Amino acid sequence: MNYIRFGFKMFSLRHVDTAARVEPERGTEVHGYIGAPSHLTRSAPLEPVNQASPAAEAPVAVDEDAQARCDAIQQDFRKTGEKRPLRRDPPPKPPALVPTDDALKLRLAEELEYVRRMLDGMGDSLSADAAVLVRHGVALQTVDIAGQILGHIAYVVRSSDPRGAVERIGMCELQGRLKRLGGV
Repeated sequence: MNYIRFGFKMFSLRHVDTAARVEPERGTEVHGYIGAPSHLTRSAPLEPVNQASPAAEAPVAVDEDAQARCDAIQQDFRKTGEKRPLRRDPPPKPPALVPTDDALKLRLAEELEYVRRMLDGMGDSLSADAAVLVRHGVALQTVDIAGQILGHIAYVVRSSDPRGAVERIGMCELQGRLKRLGGV
């Protein structure tokens, strides 16, 4: 006997084979077949719908003027053949995110980023040694913070709107120091 495994259940294919060969008349039962209940098969008589029930929906009145106006709008649109693109242009970047035109400021920002990457590499190398990490954990955190500050300063130097770039800095202490008025 052939069995088919479906998940952790096993089914016999014998009943499926006999059902396929015999082609029973509608309404007769096939041994071993579990199908739709008899009230869901087409041979079951349909029950008339009670129109007085609160669940029955009233027919919807269609405003022919509104439908005609809608049809006219669609017809005009189809005549022009204008197809709008699916993708839209992104909104313009804020001026703080647009790089400056000054080549010297861009090079300075690149050098600051390079120094930040060197500090990050040094911090990663030192933190790989457990003994150094235990002895100098606070100093390694300071090196990481210095790298973050250098990255933010490079961002401000690179920007075409430095004041707007300062507003976008996430490090509150650095932002406050850069915004302060007066002398040192």
